[in-house]
Amino acid sequence: MTPKVRAHRILKAMDRYIDFEQGKVPDYITPKTCNIGVYENEPGSAENAILITFEGIELMGKNGCKISFAEMDRIEVPTADKLSVDYLNIHTAHSKTPVVLPVIGQKGRTRDAFEFLRFLKRCMADRQAV
Repeated sequence: MTPKVRAHRILKAMDRYIDFEQGKVPDYITPKTCNIGVYENEPGSAENAILITFEGIELMGKNGCKISFAEMDRIEVPTADKLSVDYLNIHTAHSKTPVVLPVIGQKGRTRDAFEFLRFLKRCMADRQAV
């Protein structure tokens, strides 16, 4: 399954996720091609926004970085307290330290980090199956 389909099925329910086919593409997103959507940790701001592409994700802002789905080795939830999870640790093959991916939203009692974790794990599995 493609990341676009995964994003549509998993991420679209989150209030902070903007699907580029369904909503307006924010002005801070360039180029407009090859992008699926964006998760805004701070609504209306590029700082710590997570750009979803066909190849991976890009954390925007001053601590920005790109990670392809193929590079991801494992993803961890950093705490056992499910009610306070606001970031994920992404381990890659080429780095000894994990990339900290902030995902701070929630809907009711459900933290967005867990849905984002599910999305990333499915995309990783899809890449490994090819």
